[in-house]
Amino acid sequence: MPTFDKKWDSIRATLQAAEDRYRAVRLRPKPDWPPRGEEAERIQTAVEDACALYLRSSHSERDQMREFVASTYTINPLLLRVLSESEVRLSETGHLRWLDMGLAAASLEDLKLDYRDSYVSLGSIYLTALKAGIDPSPHFERAAELSSPEIRNGGASTRDFFARFEDSAYFHESVERKARRLRMADTQRGSDG
Repeated sequence: MPTFDKKWDSIRATLQAAEDRYRAVRLRPKPDWPPRGEEAERIQTAVEDACALYLRSSHSERDQMREFVASTYTINPLLLRVLSESEVRLSETGHLRWLDMGLAAASLEDLKLDYRDSYVSLGSIYLTALKAGIDPSPHFERAAELSSPEIRNGGASTRDFFARFEDSAYFHESVERKARRLRMADTQRGSDG
């Protein structure tokens, strides 16, 4: 089985090539960005592979991955795409893997973009997990453990962001009522069966 270094070096090389291409074309009058076709698929696959690797990596390896992502312009939006696509796949399949992949993407993104977008995306995948019969709370706790303790946008660390998600104003205003209804429906289905 390949080691973290070999896997990460391969993923990082693909992502660095995409970043280098972006930096080379971004100031042109009609930049050839974003990539399309096979190139776009290769980059997106590398981002997904990075998320899967992130879930199995040590603390120092995750730090190394977050440091690389922080140095790029192009990878963070792709991580949010993984989060969004993971929600769709979770909805379609009900497989726990997609909840973990989405949370890994958010953890690796490390609140570099607008933390409010992270709230909305995490609220959405939280509710989708409940619809699939999965209790998302322990998975958010695990994501907190995987995440950086450094303070980011919004005045919190990504670790705190995950750990306190269910206590956030966003959760109470936009997620809690829907989550309660889904849990009640699931309990009722369980007692009817």
